[in-house]
Amino acid sequence: MARTSLYLPGVHGPTNCVRVPQAPIHPASQQPSIYPAVQFFLETCPAPGIAMPFPEPGLRISNMMRKLSQVYGGDDQVMDALSENSINVYINWPGYRATQKRISTLSGSITRHDLVLSLCKVILEWARDPEPTGGPTDGRWSVGDGQAIKPHNIFVTELVHRGGSSWQVEMWVTQDRF
Repeated sequence: MARTSLYLPGVHGPTNCVRVPQAPIHPASQQPSIYPAVQFFLETCPAPGIAMPFPEPGLRISNMMRKLSQVYGGDDQVMDALSENSINVYINWPGYRATQKRISTLSGSITRHDLVLSLCKVILEWARDPEPTGGPTDGRWSVGDGQAIKPHNIFVTELVHRGGSSWQVEMWVTQDRF
């Protein structure tokens, strides 16, 4: 699976979705990134005439929280090469202050399924009370109730290493807002 970049619009996101534009985090992004990105795919059933399932990029938070999604490679221990017992996960959503949360790696034994579930919980916790930057914002990226993006409809596609114990989560939303 190819790594996508947080700098450029990705082409490996969920169908009919757009990537949340996030600036890379600092200062950790100035440190060398030595771990490959962890990608998250929805495991789908094979279509008629196709022998292998075709994994769809990204997992919708609401489906993960209701245990409706099967994570492709969900039992893989994706952090087994890490020396850290936990990682710092950053969310840098447009129009809101960047936030950081710690996630345990279970000494490297965390599975892809448990990692994406932890990321979903971190995003939901952040979205309960996001702190606006105070400057002009693009209303299309507002998070909350009413006409805003609903946190449960965010897709998690990837966790990108930014150096040290710093990682940044890549998220997508449905394109009907844009």
